[in-house]
Amino acid sequence: MPNTNCLDGIRCPKCGSYAPFSIEATTCCTVYDSGAEAGDLEWRDDAYCRCMACNHTGVVADFRMYYVLNETDGVYASPDSMTRADAEAFLAEFRKRFETQGYYASVKGPIPPWELRLKLEAES
Repeated sequence: MPNTNCLDGIRCPKCGSYAPFSIEATTCCTVYDSGAEAGDLEWRDDAYCRCMACNHTGVVADFRMYYVLNETDGVYASPDSMTRADAEAFLAEFRKRFETQGYYASVKGPIPPWELRLKLEAES
């Protein structure tokens, strides 16, 4: 089931698992002589990340999933979320298909392929 909290948009690119992950994180603690109280955890996209289900490793950004959004018609062009590299490849192939065809059949009618507005959108 997709994550909806602190792991929103995160999924293992190898096995598809949504959790758990081992992520290098930082926190600020209140420390007393008798012990410590941990605060909120934070991590960046370049932090180490390991899928606990299959042991695939990388950085958090490698585990972030994306869709290709067709802004021209306001719909998703990709059938599912995918890694950034796969989404960029899908976007390039999607655009190439219509450049070869010479037009894009928008819901507003045929338009030139250079007017087709596509972008990557992070899964959330």
